[in-house]
Amino acid sequence: MQKTIIFSSDGIRGIYGDWPLTSNGAWSLGVAVAKFAEDALGENLVVVARDTRYSGEILSRNFIAGLSNERLKTIDLGIVSTPLLSFITRSLNAKIGVMISASHSPHNYNGFKWVNNQGYRLQMDAEDIIANYFQELVGSNGDETDYRLSNTQPIDTEKLIQQYCDDQIKLSKMDLLDMPKVVIDCANGGISTIVRRIFGHSPNAFIINADREKTRFINDYCGSEYARQHPEYLMAQIRAKDAKYGFAFDGDGDRLVAMDDGGKFYNGDDFLFLLSKIFRNEITQRNNAVVTTDMVNTGLLDAFARNKIQVVQSQNGDKYLEKELQDNKYYLGSEQVGNILINDGHHASADPLFALLVMIKFLVEQKIDIRELISDLKKYPQVLASFKYPNSWASQQILELADQFIRSEIPSVTLSKNTRIIRWCSTTEPGNFNIMIEGKQDESINAFLELARSICKNILRAIGRSENKINLLHLSD
Repeated sequence: MQKTIIFSSDGIRGIYGDWPLTSNGAWSLGVAVAKFAEDALGENLVVVARDTRYSGEILSRNFIAGLSNERLKTIDLGIVSTPLLSFITRSLNAKIGVMISASHSPHNYNGFKWVNNQGYRLQMDAEDIIANYFQELVGSNGDETDYRLSNTQPIDTEKLIQQYCDDQIKLSKMDLLDMPKVVIDCANGGISTIVRRIFGHSPNAFIINADREKTRFINDYCGSEYARQHPEYLMAQIRAKDAKYGFAFDGDGDRLVAMDDGGKFYNGDDFLFLLSKIFRNEITQRNNAVVTTDMVNTGLLDAFARNKIQVVQSQNGDKYLEKELQDNKYYLGSEQVGNILINDGHHASADPLFALLVMIKFLVEQKIDIRELISDLKKYPQVLASFKYPNSWASQQILELADQFIRSEIPSVTLSKNTRIIRWCSTTEPGNFNIMIEGKQDESINAFLELARSICKNILRAIGRSENKINLLHLSD
């Protein structure tokens, strides 16, 4: 049994049943986090939450037992979103908040991610301390045990959840009765109840895939990632309800994508540009810069340059974005996949639900639609290809093969000097390879799609997995 833990770009992530996503592993993590919390800032309290995955209840119960083993008080919020966990952890000044979720990943995955007393993601130095405590424990040995010791505190969690919902409406100043028709896809995930509480009384909000009981259907043919890969799905939902927009969250509610009734798709790049127009004064007062990652479409960088706004690029991952915003007091940040951070003193982590309320309010007030508002954003052709590979192959081996075939394929196509190629193996979905290709505006998107497909085919052929599916995504649509 593997006794170490490997941190991804956002906590621990993997397939349920693989170490440490087991009963013993969760208990050991609970003990390790409790030991870490002894020296952390905040009240003697840990807030725990989860999304709707069937494995979440088991992992949560054993994790809380590990916390209780160290006599640490715990509040169990149950099934909520990651932004709500961050918001409540901050409002209670708890030592740490822990979300048991695999975000946008399939239902058989799960994971742990954590925030500090201010609601910000723990950084690598803190994760290293947790890992060291974890290594010292014996909970990773022996047969799997379902631990049930609990020191959860009696508290009105419904009141806390309603407080979050009320605060989002108050802070956004949104009039829910004055909004266009929208479809909101909750991915059968942790944000389902929250969206129902906030939008449930609006006659123009059509809430879909918001069944908390469908524990094996989180992100399954629904949600932000499915909509990214199959935009026609979101278009069908819009047409079925005669709506103006369709919005789709992921399983734990920290990603958002959208489409309008004309079929135009919007991701985090579009939202960052839109929000920069809403929060222009706040951005100017906060070092006149926004934060994104190296996956950003270069067309967005050009648009910000024309608007005299600087762009800071961090590594991919919420914790890196949050660190930039926290350390340098920037006001606004986003990842292309739809994580949106508004550093307004109330929200520390990505909270696209709050961003959605802000955006809808602005569109209604200005009597303008998204397409018109961001018409000066001209994206470069950009594609993404991905495939799964067996764990018998190390990620470094896959990357070396990728580099080999990138070198061999490039001479066969004409690329401009501005062409970017980024390849990586996912840390949040181990065994998943990705390659992004982007070029100038006058270059053919089809050429990039074929190049990405060819590189992936060659890698799969080299590892004896030619039958594996290659997913192709047009990111600049």
